[in-house]
Amino acid sequence: MTAADQLTVARALSVPVVVLLFAWDFPGHAYWATGLFVVAALTDQLDGWLARRSGRSTDLGRILDPIADKILVMAALVALIPVLPAWMVAAIIAREFLVTGLRQAALERGVVVEARDLAKAKT
Repeated sequence: MTAADQLTVARALSVPVVVLLFAWDFPGHAYWATGLFVVAALTDQLDGWLARRSGRSTDLGRILDPIADKILVMAALVALIPVLPAWMVAAIIAREFLVTGLRQAALERGVVVEARDLAKAKT
């Protein structure tokens, strides 16, 4: 497992901790949750950079990276329903499923739709 893959796995494993920190009511819990979320999100840039720099992109990384990203973002949004309108969270999650489904349909037809820099910044 490459260093980039290890960062991706760490990002995926951070999801329950982020959710727990948002849900657990203690002084400063939102700051801790937000901090861990930001660190986990930054690993997405770092693992991509490492994989490209070393030329060691793996199947595990190609499959797990977008899944870990989506789960991290969606879990944080769901955890924030007490402070965000639920319809907004539902709309964002529905959009993510739609985009993922369209990418999968394109892939089955032999077309690879890669994420652009703007999409990565949006996430």
